[in-house]
Amino acid sequence: MKIECPNGWTSVETLSLPAATFTVHRNQVTLHAGICDSCDLCGITQCRFYDTSREATRLFLSAQAHEHTLEFLLQQARPN
Repeated sequence: MKIECPNGWTSVETLSLPAATFTVHRNQVTLHAGICDSCDLCGITQCRFYDTSREATRLFLSAQAHEHTLEFLLQQARPN
């Protein structure tokens, strides 16, 4: 699930083309099992989605892997 960062963290990406350089600021983060995918980058430890413990890493990776399975994609495609 993608949400806007509740603490206002943004990622900055620079795209250089021959004619110009663009800087893109994104404040969206992805949550897997309730854990933010950018918590190690932002370092905002008081965030409710911040958890860098060993167990949280295991849950995050497991949830992320499940979201790339055919079963999950078919569940998302079904109308409610």
